[in-house]
Amino acid sequence: MVRYVNLNTNIDGNLKRLNKLLTKVLILLAVVPFVSEAGLIILISFLSTNNDSTNIIRILIYIYFHFTPVFNPIICILTNTPYRNAVFNRAQIHPQ
Repeated sequence: MVRYVNLNTNIDGNLKRLNKLLTKVLILLAVVPFVSEAGLIILISFLSTNNDSTNIIRILIYIYFHFTPVFNPIICILTNTPYRNAVFNRAQIHPQ
């Protein structure tokens, strides 16, 4: 998709930059949950269920799985420059 945007001459430089940024954010939103949850699934598969502490750990991991749809928009807002600027300017926060 980035190659298509670079070849298309009807798109100005700012729109190309935003499209590349959006492509990177979408790839990030697809890869990060997969990697983090794959590690947790491996951890769950090797835990034995003999004691209560292991069951509590599993419950906490499952709660993390259910919060993934909540974290994805937050990651998108913080990594996408126009949204990040809008949120920080609205809150009067100026990150370095």
